[in-house]
Amino acid sequence: MIKLAKRIKSRFPTLLNQEYSNKSYYFRFTDTQRTRESAKFFTIGLFGNEAQHVWFPEPEKKDQILRFYKLCDKWIKEVDENSKSSEELEKFLLTDEVKDMLKRVAERMNYTVNYEDVKSMYTTCGFETAWNRETKSPWCSLLSERDFKILEYAEDLKYYWNDGYGFEINRNQACPLIKNVFTQFLTKDGPQSVFYFTHSATMLKTLSHLGLYKDEYKLTHNVQDKQRDSRKWKVSKIDTFSSNVIFVLYCCGDGLKVLLLHQERIMKFPGCNEGDMCSLKKLEELFKKSLSDCDFQNICSLK
Repeated sequence: MIKLAKRIKSRFPTLLNQEYSNKSYYFRFTDTQRTRESAKFFTIGLFGNEAQHVWFPEPEKKDQILRFYKLCDKWIKEVDENSKSSEELEKFLLTDEVKDMLKRVAERMNYTVNYEDVKSMYTTCGFETAWNRETKSPWCSLLSERDFKILEYAEDLKYYWNDGYGFEINRNQACPLIKNVFTQFLTKDGPQSVFYFTHSATMLKTLSHLGLYKDEYKLTHNVQDKQRDSRKWKVSKIDTFSSNVIFVLYCCGDGLKVLLLHQERIMKFPGCNEGDMCSLKKLEELFKKSLSDCDFQNICSLK
């Protein structure tokens, strides 16, 4: 988080050149220890020793902006607690492809394993690789590149249906956050820089709401290898540690424009063909429903 903040500051030196003040900067995180720590170390990257003076508002127990899915009864019942959301994953785990993978891993270990065992190896390999970049996790050596691709696809199936394009409610409920972005842009006397610290589930639903990484087909258990290998929805790429989305408002000679970045890379807004930046006016058209018809209670109601 420290390094991320330093990179962002160096990328936007005229935007992030002021010393800290409540009027210029606003930081907000959810009611969890991990997002609180993320915010803390991010501000260290921005302000150095001055970070100790940063004011953080008390997190909301029920945050409709940063953790909307926790308040969305319809999503909780129809997706998160519904076996339908895991149907494609369950079907995939019964394929010969997965069964063969389990056999290969068992032969390497000379020990019988099930899918949950191998998934734990995959997860531990990922965490240990992230924490200890100088040494190779022994768990990684038990898996081949082919095994990794299978495990990655299984993970993508899970998040595609639970947080992504699998169900309309997944992305529809993110409208309060998108609406808040536009509100910040149009508030003349507000802070110049706003930073939110939230969770993977919020990030994936927001990416879906923006229309990013959407494949032309639904991810299912029987997607052909060629299609699967070229899919856009890859959680290990789009939702990494410290995953981030950045909206930057520019005042240009021909009007207000917005630059979108994901993982610090410039992204074009789907539906906007104006170049790397999209005019605020065009974005208001593209997200008209999110801005004028964002009735969260109605979207998430079970009635």
